[in-house]
Amino acid sequence: MWILIITILVVTGGVAILDAPARARRHATERALVLRALARAGTYGTEAGVARAFDATPRASARIARGQLTALEEDGAVLASWSGTGANRSRRYRLLVDVPLDDAPCEPDGARRLTVYHDGGCPLCATEIALYKRARGAGALTFVDAAEGAGDRLAADLPREAALARFHVRDASGHLVSGAAAFALLWLSLPRWRWLGRIVGAPSVLPLAERAYQAFLPLRPHLARLHRRLQGRAGALRSNGPWRRSG
Repeated sequence: MWILIITILVVTGGVAILDAPARARRHATERALVLRALARAGTYGTEAGVARAFDATPRASARIARGQLTALEEDGAVLASWSGTGANRSRRYRLLVDVPLDDAPCEPDGARRLTVYHDGGCPLCATEIALYKRARGAGALTFVDAAEGAGDRLAADLPREAALARFHVRDASGHLVSGAAAFALLWLSLPRWRWLGRIVGAPSVLPLAERAYQAFLPLRPHLARLHRRLQGRAGALRSNGPWRRSG
């Protein structure tokens, strides 16, 4: 994933490094506001109702609500359905996770560090995560292999299926982010990768990085099989190479 991101940055070039941590926190705050708005709505909530939770222009509030609701639907945290007919037809959203209505995080666990959810069953992903685990600063992170264990959920707001399909990171406040924003948050926490986190998390770059990540996801199974095949061939060469003496 990081190789793909660097390639895009080289192509686009000349991008200003802006305040990435503030954007990541804003994204997490917006997600928490949407979750609480749906929890207060009761059985079903609407995009218009969620948009009222934001202190912004109507157009901006609707855009934020739409984006967050789409992300929550992809993560399996909400269920969307259509209601009404004709001009009155609209989408309704039902919350599938438990959300506190106070100002506490969605799932406080007392931990003041990042939690990284990854697919350990994917050899390509496992190789990349192993690289991060060896990096300086990784001791302050918690790595959770979504491919291990039982149960449909890794947390109240994170189904196992969503964690296997998309990269997720929970920040120190308990908020969950995914995709390119999650990579930016992870990189910002590792000193040697912080430069990349600042670039990818910049407002002008993050949408491009997210598009690249979404384009990468359908290719991941094929790349994982290729990676596994290459590893197998490398192992065979080490075992049967000309440098090995016969008995």
